[in-house]
Amino acid sequence: MNSYIKKILSGIIIGLIVNVLGIVLYIFIMTNEEVGNGIRMAYRTGFLGKIIGLGALPNLILFSYFIKKKYMYQARGIVIATFIAALLTLYLL
Repeated sequence: MNSYIKKILSGIIIGLIVNVLGIVLYIFIMTNEEVGNGIRMAYRTGFLGKIIGLGALPNLILFSYFIKKKYMYQARGIVIATFIAALLTLYLL
């Protein structure tokens, strides 16, 4: 595999992990439930898409960091991961 493809894939993986951590943090702060129960409750009530969208907000910070450090391929991966989160959000709405 080419070097830039590995860098983009690492950006996608990091972006998805940060998105999941944002979702877990939101559920942990805003509900009194465990994370699994909070996700099930959000899915049943139709809020899971909105929570995924909010979970993508930390990707902005990560994207800014990668741009500042001139890691352009990882920044592209973050954008792709955010796009994946947006598509998932649209699917769940």
